[in-house]
Amino acid sequence: MTTGHVWWCSAMDGLAHAIPADQTAGTEDGFYQTACALLLTETTVMKGGGQSVCPACRAAVAGDPAGAGG
Repeated sequence: MTTGHVWWCSAMDGLAHAIPADQTAGTEDGFYQTACALLLTETTVMKGGGQSVCPACRAAVAGDPAGAGG
């Protein structure tokens, strides 16, 4: 199991959200659960970081030593 998070941009709000690294290969249902509980799909996620980071995701992964990955 992979730990940490990657930062992918949401087409809905333009912010980079933290997504568990073990979801980077895709998910069975096509949804990506962000650290701030936002659900992204293949059509609403841009794989790569945005210019602005979601403050709720940043706070959620603050205690995760691998949370800066991506």
